[in-house]
Amino acid sequence: MEYQAMEEQADPSIKIVRAQIQEQVNNYIASQKNNPTPQAVISIPVVFHVVYKTAAQNVSDACIAQTLIALNNDFRKLNADFASKTPAAFQSAAADVEIQFCMASKDPSGAATTGITRTPTTAGPFALNNQVKYTSQGGKDIWDRNKYLNLWVCDMTAGYAGFAPLPGGPAATDGVMCSYKYLVAAGGCGTAPFDKGRTTVHEIGHWFGLLHIWGNGGCGSDNIADTPTQQTASSGCPTFPKVSCGNGPNGDMFMNYMDYTNDACMVMFTNGQKAAIQACLNGTRASLKTSAASNCAGGTSAAADAGIVTIFNPTGITCNTSFTPSVKLHNYGSVALTSCTINYRVDANSNQTYNWTGSLSPSVATTITLPPMTATVGTHTFTSFSSNPNSSTDSDASNDQNSVSFTLAGSAQNTPIVESMESAIFPPTGWTITNPDNLITWSRTTAAASSGTASMYMNNFTYNVNGRVDEITSPPLNLASATSAQLTFDLAYQLVTNPNSSPSYSDTLKVLISTNCGTTWVNAYERSGAALTTTNPTFSSAEFVPNSSQWRMETVNFTPYLPVSSMLVKFRHTCNYENNMYLDNINISSVVGLNEIDISNNVSVYPNPSSGQINVFVNGQTSGNIDVKIINMLGEVVAENSDNAQRKFSFDLSGQSNGMYFVKVETVNGSAIKKALLNK
Repeated sequence: MEYQAMEEQADPSIKIVRAQIQEQVNNYIASQKNNPTPQAVISIPVVFHVVYKTAAQNVSDACIAQTLIALNNDFRKLNADFASKTPAAFQSAAADVEIQFCMASKDPSGAATTGITRTPTTAGPFALNNQVKYTSQGGKDIWDRNKYLNLWVCDMTAGYAGFAPLPGGPAATDGVMCSYKYLVAAGGCGTAPFDKGRTTVHEIGHWFGLLHIWGNGGCGSDNIADTPTQQTASSGCPTFPKVSCGNGPNGDMFMNYMDYTNDACMVMFTNGQKAAIQACLNGTRASLKTSAASNCAGGTSAAADAGIVTIFNPTGITCNTSFTPSVKLHNYGSVALTSCTINYRVDANSNQTYNWTGSLSPSVATTITLPPMTATVGTHTFTSFSSNPNSSTDSDASNDQNSVSFTLAGSAQNTPIVESMESAIFPPTGWTITNPDNLITWSRTTAAASSGTASMYMNNFTYNVNGRVDEITSPPLNLASATSAQLTFDLAYQLVTNPNSSPSYSDTLKVLISTNCGTTWVNAYERSGAALTTTNPTFSSAEFVPNSSQWRMETVNFTPYLPVSSMLVKFRHTCNYENNMYLDNINISSVVGLNEIDISNNVSVYPNPSSGQINVFVNGQTSGNIDVKIINMLGEVVAENSDNAQRKFSFDLSGQSNGMYFVKVETVNGSAIKKALLNK
């Protein structure tokens, strides 16, 4: 909108032209209501102008290919996350826009091209002044806007991810500009949380005439009938429903590509937006429909062209070590696809092949289930690509392949789960780390500990970014027989910024749980600001390394989510320029039995820490048997005693390894689980 205002201020006639274009769009939409014109899939030739100063800015062909796949998936409603992230109330409004984007195969002179230009420069970073769109200013001149969608990829001024003009502006600058940082992570050039290419999808929406979904004003209009009026831009990943401007019960359509949510949370265009785009392509941008700049222009394509557009499985977290891959094969060609080889692999292992036969019409996709596979516990990459369509060479290799990351969590483990971070192995066995930006993430440190010699932490003091998410997830937990369960962990955190200042900043810690193997997550704990801090004063400009008095034990009740045969627990950290965060002594425990009562207040464990001898005293037990077990980090009972008369129990653990242990007490009156640290 800044760019639109700049254009119209420089040339006031542009505002008049755009008003005329909007009238044409309205008239076209009205004419289609009663007598719709049959619409074939429209192919748009695209040229990527890469303007770079550093190697990182010179994004790879693979990055561009993955961005093109993402564009096609999103505009064709082939994106795998559509169904899971679009509320039922909005699914009927979602549209296949019936546009496909193809790399230009001819340049303006008619010579063959890959559809990518590369221009080294000493200029930049670039802003809204269009410098990147002129060769004379260190950028790259536009190719004819009537034949191509021009997309400049470059280093942008801080604070900008991309921008695009609405139709009706100057011909020399009529294209989309996107930061090299915010394309597609699968191609190696995306930066969370804008790493699925949807900055480009959003800006191309503007290039086709779509406004922001909030109408660029408080409760404004975007001229689209089936997008709810909303107050203003959304951010992050809101929870449905998010009601504003009296638009209940369903509220804002924050998952729309024309809002400002994170890439992972925008998944749809509406039928009304599709109609507006189609109106644009039958009006001011109609010449693109007949452009000869691409071998797929005008809806025609090469005879043999297939590709894997979506990987349905594996994705996310799988709660065992075996899985059955499922992919979507798309026919981009101009004739029926009757055979194809599906290649697939885990990580860098050898490709496996599956020979598919059938009959797939042009522009149609089908789901293919591949043979089961196994892999080790941990995070992996699954890759699949097509080859030999109709026993011939594929005409466009850029749309053949797709990849996803996934995690195999293994079989569910019994509680207790005890992680004291004393082992040098990190992450602990069975735990997985998610680090989308491949930068700073959860790590083990011996600089501070609540007990023992080590803890895990986020080095926020040098993590100079905003909004980045890093997660560490437990192995699956078997709580099928539990009547109560809880998580405890020790936390240490201090702010850099005074929480009473304006603006104020804070990193955020959440504990999320999933009872369906990571398909959905519930927020069980969240702290930020002064509520997260464990120090007095709550802030300091110095890097935070806690002493022994600057820790606090946090407790999260899991009982409301029981029983569950497989529960995942995730610590999610969101960075916001602040200070180091430390976690230690992560313990997940449960009680099995009907109506058991927690008698923790009646149980004492001493000395704690212990150099070898541990005493357990049970107060208030008047009759019946008392059973006491000492359990190590692996869930093994290393010592046990049972008596129906005494209340004090002594255990010699001098032969055991240093670390955290559970003391489990069971009586006729209830049960308790306590922690004990052995430090010889």
